Amino acid sequence: MAQMEELGVGALSASSPPAGVERRRPGRVVHVSAELVPLLRHPRPIGAEAAALLEDMPAPQAAEQDDLAPARGIVVALAISLVLWAACYAVVALIM
Repeated sequence: MAQMEELGVGALSASSPPAGVERRRPGRVVHVSAELVPLLRHPRPIGAEAAALLEDMPAPQAAEQDDLAPARGIVVALAISLVLWAACYAVVALIM
């Protein structure tokens, strides 16, 4: 244990990383505004007026969307191609 203290290892704790060791995730912004840190760590709760406005606000209506439109397009294309194939087959059968 005395050897560790001589090396300075005993003075380290979990909250203080060794000097020169980068513990941030890769790609993190080097400089962060000092005003933003407390806001991001401890966001303020919304007031009673804002909570009342949120409760009174109507729920967003789902947009009416036709989920079968792509399938209908495929069916129409198949019907048209079937008619064209039948017409081509009839022409070839008449020629021969």
